Amino acid sequence: MNGAGAVVKGGVDCERCHAGAAEHKSVANPVKLSAAAQVELCAACHRLTPPPGLSPRDPLLIRFQPLRLVKSKCYATGRLTCGSCHAAHENAGTNARVQSRAQCLQYHAQPHRAQEDCVGCHMPRSSPAPYLNFTDHWITIQSRIRP
Repeated sequence: MNGAGAVVKGGVDCERCHAGAAEHKSVANPVKLSAAAQVELCAACHRLTPPPGLSPRDPLLIRFQPLRLVKSKCYATGRLTCGSCHAAHENAGTNARVQSRAQCLQYHAQPHRAQEDCVGCHMPRSSPAPYLNFTDHWITIQSRIRP
């Protein structure tokens, strides 16, 4: 309960992604959505639109994963969605890199660096401020976008 006596639910509940779940109605499965619709759904929390006044090259935009993902060539093909690498009912963790590599190899014949994971080079972690640490979801050859 909060100070006003209202019940406060922590975290993300089923209704956030599965409208109608509270009434146990037939619910939509986000995995079956198109890439664009799935990103829109995830962007409800993770943001697709940057705050006003930020330049498109502002390093703080790394915080907005959907905004960065839609710039990726992999996304533009329609084959890659948020759910391609992230299990919606689990926290993203260290296993995500292994899963992501497997996802990449479905569409890319062979990795050009056999011993490295794809994410480490094509989605590097960045710290745009001392208290922020994010994985860049703009999947690309990083030297093309880094100054």
